[in-house]
Amino acid sequence: MPPQFRFSDIEQICKRLGMSKLGKGKMLWRGVGSDGLYRQTTIHSHGDGVPVSNSTVKKMAEQLKFKDVDDMADFLNNRHRKP
Repeated sequence: MPPQFRFSDIEQICKRLGMSKLGKGKMLWRGVGSDGLYRQTTIHSHGDGVPVSNSTVKKMAEQLKFKDVDDMADFLNNRHRKP
C-alpha cells in the first residue's frame, strides 16, 4: 500500500525544498532547491488534515523531482535528508 499524504505534508515538503507560494491565496508553489533543480507544483489544498489521492501524490512526486512516492515519503520522514 502506498504511503498516505495530507496537504500539510505536501506543503512541508515544498518548504523544505526551498519552494514558496507564488502569492497570498495562490495554489502554485515553485522554487530552486539546494540541488539546483527547479521545481513547480500546484496544491489545491482542501484543509491541512485532508488526505491527498494516490494519483495526485504520484503526479506531485514527479513534479517535485522524486524517484517515486516512497522516495518522497522518505524525504518527509527523514529531517536530515537533502533533496
